[in-house]
Amino acid sequence: MRQIIDGKTYNTDTAESIGGYTTNNGNYGQYLYRTKKGAYFIETRGKPEGVWRYDHYLILVTKEEAIDFLQTNQDFDALEKYFPESIVEG
Repeated sequence: MRQIIDGKTYNTDTAESIGGYTTNNGNYGQYLYRTKKGAYFIETRGKPEGVWRYDHYLILVTKEEAIDFLQTNQDFDALEKYFPESIVEG
């Protein structure tokens, strides 16, 4: 998917896929990407439960929001690979 936000192009085909999730029924998912210039964005696609329409869009996120997205979704492999400074042993 390609989208222009604030005059800049964001493309899921050319950005690096970092992590994400799909619901059990496969109807909804969110995926985190990083552009070659270091910007982060989340692709949302699908039909959330209880919603009648199909959505497909991109939203820009900060580095901190990207880390929070991965922590919320318990994506430890992506956190260790892309943001190792964000996690420490308890």
